[in-house]
Amino acid sequence: MGSASWYDPAVRPKVYAIEKVVDMAQTINTKLTLIVHLLSYNDLLVKTLETLRAKFLGFSESAESVSGLVSRINEEIRTI
Repeated sequence: MGSASWYDPAVRPKVYAIEKVVDMAQTINTKLTLIVHLLSYNDLLVKTLETLRAKFLGFSESAESVSGLVSRINEEIRTI
C-alpha cells in the first residue's frame, strides 16, 4: 500500500489524539453551556428577589412580572 491509512500503527496514535482533542472540546463546550445556564438562573433569581422586595416595600411592581420570572426560572431548571 502506497498511502497511509488509519490501520497503519504509525498513523493510529495521531487519529486517537485528534479524537481525544475533539472529545475534550465537546466536554468544554458542554461545561460552558452549563455555566451559562447557571449564570442565567442566578440572574433570574436575583431579579425575582428584587421584584419581590420592591413589591413588599410598596413600589408598583406587578405580580405578573414575578410570575414571568418564575416561569423563566423553571425553564432554566428544565434546561439544566
